[in-house]
Amino acid sequence: MTAEARTTGPQPDRALAEQLRERLAQLRRELRLGEEQLLELVRQEAALRQQLLRIAGAVQVLAELTGELDPEPQLVGRQPGPPPEQVVLD
Repeated sequence: MTAEARTTGPQPDRALAEQLRERLAQLRRELRLGEEQLLELVRQEAALRQQLLRIAGAVQVLAELTGELDPEPQLVGRQPGPPPEQVVLD
């Protein structure tokens, strides 16, 4: 390898390494933000489920008091798919 090749060789490698570090930092930020958004959605889902359970309970009580029993079962608490995965943030 010539002296000229040795001096110009590392420059592209350093630039590439810097680009990779910047991209890695950007992806880590995006991952952290996505995890935070997912956690917030999970919290909102839990709050909404609680609210729906309270409403369903009130509907059941009022239906029993009035004698109007609902022939359709309530879907409260049931999910159409597998249970959600646990979200763990570092």
